[in-house]
Parts: sequence; C-alpha cells; structure tokens
Amino acid sequence: DNGSSNLPNPVHTYTAAGNYLVTLVSSIPNSLHCSDTVSNKQLHIVESTNLFIPNTFTPNGDGINDLFRVRGATAFPDFYFAVYNRWGQKVFETHDQNEGWDGTFNGVAVDPDVFAYYVKAGCEFGPSSFKKGNVTLIR
Repeated sequence: DNGSSNLPNPVHTYTAAGNYLVTLVSSIPNSLHCSDTVSNKQLHIVESTNLFIPNTFTPNGDGINDLFRVRGATAFPDFYFAVYNRWGQKVFETHDQNEGWDGTFNGVAVDPDVFAYYVKAGCEFGPSSFKKGNVTLIR
C-alpha cells in the first residue's frame, strides 16, 4: 500500500504480514523527522523531538552542568557537534551524541567567554537538522 494521509491521527489496518516502511512527519516547527521499518503488523514509529541546546554551562567540577552537550530524546545516527572560540578556532568536535565539551582546549581550561556552536543531527531516513548559536561558559 503506497497510501498517505494528512490526518492528525491516521489509522491503517495491515492485512498481510510483511515489511512496511512507515514515515511519520511531525507538524511541530523545527522538529526532526525520522522513520523506522516495521514488520509483521508490529508498528514502531519514532517521532524525534526538538534538540535542546543550553545557552550557558559551568564546568567547575561540581558535577552539575559541567558539560556542554546537545540533548534530545532520539538517537541520531548522523550527528556532528562543534564549538568555536570568538576567533573561529575549533575548540571541540564530536560525532558522538553522548559526548560533551568540558570547557577545555588542548587540556587547558579556557577562560569564561561566549563560544559559538554548530550542530547537525539527522536520522537514517529523512532530512538532517542544522542549528548554530552561542553558549556562555561561566566559571
């Protein structure tokens, strides 16, 4: 069945066992759109949520807010995160969504300042989302 629906809560009855590709497109502004393959009438749809990127962090070793990292409820197989100082020098980068910046560069703690970040996050099926902005490091 190659049908589609613009209904907010569509319903479809699968009459044959098999593999189905279902794509959920969210109407939430600025959200990412992921799809998943389903089979044997078992439906598993992942609707990704917006990325949460804090605007400040405090890498002072107290165990609270010590890392600047991207958060989201969905795992993104296509992920890139980089942080730059005010001169455009890359001070951190990762492809691991669970990894965050600890406020150091070349093993040395950087001074409090405003840093720029760039994030690319995408699912296996569907478009990637790009975000950029600033974060303030407070010590």
